[in-house]
Amino acid sequence: MLGSLLTPATPIEVLRTFYTRVRPFGVWNPVRAAGSTAPQVRLLPTVINIVTGAFALAASILSVFFLIGHYFTHFIAAIGIALVCAIIPYHSWYNKLPMLCAD
Repeated sequence: MLGSLLTPATPIEVLRTFYTRVRPFGVWNPVRAAGSTAPQVRLLPTVINIVTGAFALAASILSVFFLIGHYFTHFIAAIGIALVCAIIPYHSWYNKLPMLCAD
């Protein structure tokens, strides 16, 4: 806390560039009001992508245990769930990311 209070503030240009590239959640109204042209993040698609990513992660972790335990039908089902849950954010989020770091 002392480090943030005793050091100078980050320049607004750095914050604006960071906000434009990352579009984080939180209290970024001063940076947004300073002229950032980044679009608003819609909450529902973001939540859906996070939930499907969590299911993909859980299914991929469980698939290892199913394989070791010789539960092959459960293993195939877990791999299928992981693939489906990984494909959803790929098409709904990853393909729509702008090429910001191409410079």
